[in-house]
Amino acid sequence: MTEHEEHHRHLTESQQVKFNNYVEDKLMHISRRYVKHMSGSEGGYESISQLIGDLNPLIDVILYSIQSIPEGERLFGQDDYLLRISDELIEFIEGFGDRPEPACTLQVLSKLDSIFASLIDGKEVPQLSQTATVRLSSIVERTRVTVTNTFEGVDDDFQDGIAKIYEQVLDRTT
Repeated sequence: MTEHEEHHRHLTESQQVKFNNYVEDKLMHISRRYVKHMSGSEGGYESISQLIGDLNPLIDVILYSIQSIPEGERLFGQDDYLLRISDELIEFIEGFGDRPEPACTLQVLSKLDSIFASLIDGKEVPQLSQTATVRLSSIVERTRVTVTNTFEGVDDDFQDGIAKIYEQVLDRTT
């Protein structure tokens, strides 16, 4: 088996279930820590950068699983996880609105923008469904409003980054 063929191996149904369980567990862990933050309980996130520090590796695992799908095969829930992360990120940004951290927030949004743009294009990876694209459009609009409101009055160095939130997705969907 060549390196290229090995990179694009079909996951068995059992492996897909394990992957989904892994992602669900990680998302639940992040959600629990966020709830602890919001309630002021011990063990909650102290900053959005800490939360994003947990999200980034999970996004990377999901992206790797997408890039590993053999040509002609479909996504097995990765798009739903990315949409869920993007949607929940809106709440997380609002929850840390009193202590915004534009650099790490814009970095993770840029990463998601690139991933979704690739999925919309569907050239190197399976294509995002029309339904998922519609869901994404709603998330993109809400994210842009939330970030603009949350970062109002924050350092002007980030204004260009704020204007570019989900720019690649918008270029493909509007």
